Amino acid sequence: MKSHRIILLVLVSFNYYSCNVENSHSSTVQLDQMAEILNKAIPKYKKLYNPKGFYVSDGYPKNFFIYNLVDTINNSYPAKIPVQIGYEGVYHFAPVRYRFSFSHIAVIRDGEMKVFSYLNCKDRGDNIEDVINYIKENFDYDETVIDRVRNYRKFGMYAKIDPQSHLDCNFY
Repeated sequence: MKSHRIILLVLVSFNYYSCNVENSHSSTVQLDQMAEILNKAIPKYKKLYNPKGFYVSDGYPKNFFIYNLVDTINNSYPAKIPVQIGYEGVYHFAPVRYRFSFSHIAVIRDGEMKVFSYLNCKDRGDNIEDVINYIKENFDYDETVIDRVRNYRKFGMYAKIDPQSHLDCNFY
């Protein structure tokens, strides 16, 4: 009987630990996925600027930003606190270098991430109206959030080398 209690205690402890690990790491996994999406979308970035490309270190995005379009209180670049991705939300992410600042929006619902890519490249990517329609169909966000999504480029940080720097949608 004593051995059954020990086994039961171990099983209960394992399940509790597993759930907490899964929940605490879901944000990290999604951050890593965002970095990987950018690495696949812009492979030349590694060759030209940083062999590590886009990555996350201790919750901080490196060479790219992530801005929360639902709750903008902690948006900054560089991030002042580690970025936390919620179980539900809308996030604008893109490279910091203006030339490669191809905007992506990740929409998180029930912990699942749907990404709209190259929003600011007219003939290359998704359309911002598709993002807005998706959000309106699946969430109850007010017009303030919808307006932020519509104006997503205002929620980001872009580094220009010189005043003539421009977004190059033909350069991947």
